[in-house]
Amino acid sequence: MNGEWRAQPGEEEAVALIVVSVGTDHHPFDRLIDWLQAWVLENPEVDVVVQHGTSPEVTGAVCRTMLPHPELMELFRTADACVLQGGPGGVMDARSQGLRPIVVPRDPTFGEHVDGHQIAFSHHLAERGLAQVVTTETDLLELLDATVADRLSWRFTPDLHPAEGVERITELLRTPPPAATHRWRGWRHVWGRSDR
Repeated sequence: MNGEWRAQPGEEEAVALIVVSVGTDHHPFDRLIDWLQAWVLENPEVDVVVQHGTSPEVTGAVCRTMLPHPELMELFRTADACVLQGGPGGVMDARSQGLRPIVVPRDPTFGEHVDGHQIAFSHHLAERGLAQVVTTETDLLELLDATVADRLSWRFTPDLHPAEGVERITELLRTPPPAATHRWRGWRHVWGRSDR
């Protein structure tokens, strides 16, 4: 992590760090980039780091086509908020660092993805309180404004305990299966042809 988005000696400290990631899909996500552009220019006191993929860079933000995973995780760990596309990888990475993401799902009707799975997944997250899903520019910018004004916190203490199902699967995998109680009779018996 090179830290170039942090204030240098003698510079004023930023009021917030916002991380934006469009993910690794090859489809452009220009809609999200367009929504952010004016807001970033109007809020120079905010450090904004944008992983933009195949979309254009956001003027006024620190931009990277791609971010190495360890660097992205460190950004999630220190950010005040993150705005993500609706893929499960980024969402779970942000949550693992105690950051509830703002999610803007890619929409295939705009050529942002091949299908609507991000829309369905995002609604699943929202129903469970795991992410804040936004579908309009106005909603996104209101959330960013509230974050910068310290009216919203996206931080939580992540639950690092595995889910009950994971624990049960782990238990089953550690337990050897019971010994077979019947004698193998060959394939003919299995296929119901023991008479031949």
